[in-house]
Amino acid sequence: MVMKAWRIKENGISLDKMDTQEVLDSCVKIKIAYASVTLTDRLIAQGKLKCEYPLIPGRNAVGMVVETGINVKNCTRGDMVALKPLSSCGECAKCLDSKNVQCENTLAFGITEAGFLSDFSVVSSDNIIKLPERVNSEDAIFIDCIDIAIEAISKMGLEKGEYLAICGADDLGIIMAQAAMYYQIVPILIDMDPSFLQIAGDLGVYYTINSGEEDTKKQVFALTGGKMAHAVAYMSESNYPFNSSLEYVKNGGSIAICGLSDTLKELNVPIGQVHARGLSIFGILESNKNILSAINMLASKTIIIDALIGERIDFNDVDKELKKEILQGSTYLKTLVRMP
Repeated sequence: MVMKAWRIKENGISLDKMDTQEVLDSCVKIKIAYASVTLTDRLIAQGKLKCEYPLIPGRNAVGMVVETGINVKNCTRGDMVALKPLSSCGECAKCLDSKNVQCENTLAFGITEAGFLSDFSVVSSDNIIKLPERVNSEDAIFIDCIDIAIEAISKMGLEKGEYLAICGADDLGIIMAQAAMYYQIVPILIDMDPSFLQIAGDLGVYYTINSGEEDTKKQVFALTGGKMAHAVAYMSESNYPFNSSLEYVKNGGSIAICGLSDTLKELNVPIGQVHARGLSIFGILESNKNILSAINMLASKTIIIDALIGERIDFNDVDKELKKEILQGSTYLKTLVRMP
């Protein structure tokens, strides 16, 4: 069977016809309904993020199961599913010890592996999330962001009424703020782009700070009654200056770096200050521990997604989207791709 796929090559981007992969015993074939274009995809297409060519971009997708291998038990033909953006290698010591979430060689679709900007995709049945009917397919593109947000809040050990400073009002940052409110944690969303802060405000995020116009440290001090935030969540794709985030957290607090490491610039962290203040810094890439909670948050409209979609485009216009100029210091939302 022939499929269409966008491929990034050394000399450009093209829509190619290709043979679909064989559906092995533990795999499923998906007819993609929606995919996304992210900042990562643009960086790769414009040669600003290394990869092996040719590469099918696209980290996130939702689609319908059209074929299953004989060993697949978690879905049937006709099911709507979300595709996970990361996969374990299945070969490292952690994977062999059934600790796939701690995989030492995580595979990233659209970066190290073929992504989902194609009309069909074949993946392991372990890499799909079956969607209940009450979850909108467009919203399901963001399940991984909600999973990361829940995991970060859990690892930071935040309790009701405590303050969480979120540096970066991209889609993950705004989702983090909504999840924090659900757990009765007080989010303070910080960014330099007023339009994204307005989106957050419209979604009920009460405390937002435009760091381009306000003294952010002074504002956080005032909002927290002089205590500063109990923790900081730093969005890796936000372009927010990381060292500034250290100013917003109290001594003994924690800082979670959330999102893909591939787009994260080299951080020049003042280790002496971190040590002297007893700060904990850790990364949250993916957990897969909170998928059911993420689905429930979407179904109950605890997390509102619609305003977090930057644009909606047709599959045939993907190349134009990938070539759009990336402005230094700008924040980006996902672009939703409607498949034919």
